[in-house]
Amino acid sequence: MNHSTKSNHLKTIFFAACGLAALIVSVGLFSQFNQIDVGQEPQIIKKVLFLAAPLLLALGFFIWAFFSSKKQDATRKSIEMLRQYRRLAAILLLFLSILVIYACSRFCDLNDPLVNHGMKGLGLLFFILLLLFLAYSIINNYFNQDKSRVFLAVILCLIAIAWVLMTVTRIGLEPDQAFWNVAGVPMMWISLAGIILLVLICDAIFSWLNKKTTWKPDPKFLVLLEILLVLLLWIGASLLWIKTPFSNSYFLLGPLPPDGYFLPKSDARLMDLGGQYLIIGGKLETPYYTEKPYYGLFLGLLHFLFGQSYQTISKIQILVLALFPIFLYFLGKQFSGKFFGFSLALYAVIKEATAILFTYKISVSNSRLFMTELPTAFLLALLALILFLWLRKKQGGFTLPLLAGSVIGIACFVRSNSLVVFVLLTGFIFLISLKNLKQRLPQLAVFLLGAAMVILPWTIYNRVTYGRDPITWKIQAALETRFVASKPEVIKSTPAPKPTTSQAPTQLPPSDQTPNPVTPQPKPQAAKQRFVADYSSKVSKILGHFLNNQVKSLFVLPFQLYPARPTTILSQEYWQEPVTWNGKMPKEHLAAFAANLLLISLGLTFAWQQFRWAGLVPLAIQMSYYFSNALVRTSGSRYLLPVDWVVYFYFLLGVWVILRSLKLLPSFDAGDLLETNHNPRRFWISLCLVLIVGLSLPLLNLAFPAKYSNETKAEVYNRLPMEKIENEIGISPADMERFYQKPNTLFLYGREIYPAYLPGDEGPVDKGLRFTLLTPDLYEIVIPYGIDLEKKLPEGEDMIVLGCKLPVSDQVIAYLGYFVQSDRLIWSTSTTFNGICP
Repeated sequence: MNHSTKSNHLKTIFFAACGLAALIVSVGLFSQFNQIDVGQEPQIIKKVLFLAAPLLLALGFFIWAFFSSKKQDATRKSIEMLRQYRRLAAILLLFLSILVIYACSRFCDLNDPLVNHGMKGLGLLFFILLLLFLAYSIINNYFNQDKSRVFLAVILCLIAIAWVLMTVTRIGLEPDQAFWNVAGVPMMWISLAGIILLVLICDAIFSWLNKKTTWKPDPKFLVLLEILLVLLLWIGASLLWIKTPFSNSYFLLGPLPPDGYFLPKSDARLMDLGGQYLIIGGKLETPYYTEKPYYGLFLGLLHFLFGQSYQTISKIQILVLALFPIFLYFLGKQFSGKFFGFSLALYAVIKEATAILFTYKISVSNSRLFMTELPTAFLLALLALILFLWLRKKQGGFTLPLLAGSVIGIACFVRSNSLVVFVLLTGFIFLISLKNLKQRLPQLAVFLLGAAMVILPWTIYNRVTYGRDPITWKIQAALETRFVASKPEVIKSTPAPKPTTSQAPTQLPPSDQTPNPVTPQPKPQAAKQRFVADYSSKVSKILGHFLNNQVKSLFVLPFQLYPARPTTILSQEYWQEPVTWNGKMPKEHLAAFAANLLLISLGLTFAWQQFRWAGLVPLAIQMSYYFSNALVRTSGSRYLLPVDWVVYFYFLLGVWVILRSLKLLPSFDAGDLLETNHNPRRFWISLCLVLIVGLSLPLLNLAFPAKYSNETKAEVYNRLPMEKIENEIGISPADMERFYQKPNTLFLYGREIYPAYLPGDEGPVDKGLRFTLLTPDLYEIVIPYGIDLEKKLPEGEDMIVLGCKLPVSDQVIAYLGYFVQSDRLIWSTSTTFNGICP
């Protein structure tokens, strides 16, 4: 049997299998619809339409299978005609599918069982047809290429083994008792379809221009055009993320009266406090020892330059983090061309906007929060780009290894998981360089030098100052918290402030300090005991969390067609807290996951085929990072964010493989290995920059002069504007003297931050004005206050506070506060001056 005959038989089987799948889905829909009371005429029309669609598809595929087996010439002609107009057909199909799904999501009742069952059936059919097409494409194309065939077979076998292992043992599916979190940010299929549609239209326009005109653009013009594209991507991402509505979360307090401002909370507040202390000369490691000094430095410098407004600081942060899609663009461009890089950047932009918009509904980190997950993703994407360029080079060069080492060094002091990435990447580079060790070994040494130049200055400073370093301290603390602690604490949900029109109450996710509770599962029957995950050993816990990270990260890919509303998608069990989801999925989602894994496999195969080990750099970073999560027994939600971009990177690469196999996009040739020579001048400039970056932490930490000291009561007393106090409040010098003489009173002077008017659910008063006061010590101030605020309180000013410290709390109950720069007094409306400190 020749190749042509084999190919024709394969087509016949493919068409018949598609027809059979469509027929089975239509029968299943008919069975489900019979259980629904249709009644009204519009419902009958919907039922007919939903049943007709798969039946017509089944009929079409069966007819095509018949012609393919009996009348090969007619089949060939029809396929040739389809190929001739394939781009137009693809654009129309994508546009119509987007239109239909959007219209159903917008105008249909989302609680209508008939529409829901019908769209689930069509979604199941779509993903089954996609699976069949991918299988056909793999058999028809890849099994004729020896190199690709072996690699693809290995990838598919590894995925199958992992799937079987989890299904049988339940490890990675059944929740661990703590630190087991929900899925990440989902992408809707309509968004992916829109990205592909935009790329196909742009490619069609460029192809038409090339055919109709003889103009050949100058290379410099193309460079300028790409610069313009990158600027538009950055500006577009920045504006979209800034304009996207956001609301309260576990890490964000607000909106607060009187004008709806926000303040950092929980871990985000701890991140910010180091930067706040830095700029008043109190050092980054105050009041809490930190292993994330670069992020604290970043926030401190933003406060120093732009003030205290959370909205302003988070907007500036967004302007910086909006470079993340740009890094993905350049990485994608190197892998598969500019259109692929553009699609990758758009995917990242849309996903981040979704994360910001649904802050209240899903416990993830985003660019609006003072959290380290997205900055880590920012650095690891840059690292992947530099490593890829380095490993693609033939000749020895030291600039890229030096820069790669410095980036991973910075990442280690932004989020300590990067230390594991650093160690495992070093091993990865060494192993893949064994055949060329003479050239790679000096480069690897420079890579380690770059990391050491960033890590050592701060480590030495901490060793000299405190007798410990932040890295080993964090590792020990994480292991003790995750493995030594006997029982996880239970998070008590606190009522969130009333949301604005575009906001909703939040579900509280876990922080780094508090584990995520998991609802105990009912005990299985004796016959099913072997199917329950056993997390009694540390190895099983680590493996379980590693696999859970991998599974939950797949939710960043489209896994259902309908609806085009993230609110409905996020209401599913995958995002419910406490975590109860144990791997069970509807048929549509299972088919989608299988198709997505096949596309990821094709993407990995393409990367290996074109670039060998360099093409697997993003995968090595992802596996290393999720392993670091598992080592400290964390998985899911915000812990996925630093490397979940790797999942959609290889997924989209697989989509591009399919689009090119259909001749919808031009082929991509990676070319030969890059030829570059060592440039000593560039290397020395880079070396100086890396040295500056490394020394910046201890030097800037010591550069800001101390603005406050632990002043005595007498010193603070002498700062009081007594005439103003007497005129506005009526406290005489004699009353103040009597208050001063009480042994339990406090007179404090420092910088006031985080002003808020809050109910007293967690404090000693029903309603109060709350502040954080930064002196060499940190004080939480509460002024009992029962009147609604009409004017926002000053923030970031010098403040004098008069009150007394509660014996069983870190809080200070105060009667009087004086904002020095604003020359403004604030005092309690719920108690008296004489009664505040009994």
